[in-house]
Amino acid sequence: MASSASYTVIAHFSDTSGFLNALTPTCTVKLTDGTVVASGAMTLIGDGDYRLVFTGQTNTQYLWQADGGASLPHSIRFMG
Repeated sequence: MASSASYTVIAHFSDTSGFLNALTPTCTVKLTDGTVVASGAMTLIGDGDYRLVFTGQTNTQYLWQADGGASLPHSIRFMG
């Protein structure tokens, strides 16, 4: 049986003006079958880096997508 562990997703947002530290990005973490296992607001670490911490199972593959918000152009809005 797989045990649980804490995982951290980190997304970086920047553009030609520099690091984007005033965003309120969200993140969704899914299993490969599409089942959502975690979602929520990301916390600013600094220099355009944001994080989401979630608990998951070891030996499991996760997919994630961070959304920097509708104010960003599509080319930099989504990270994953």
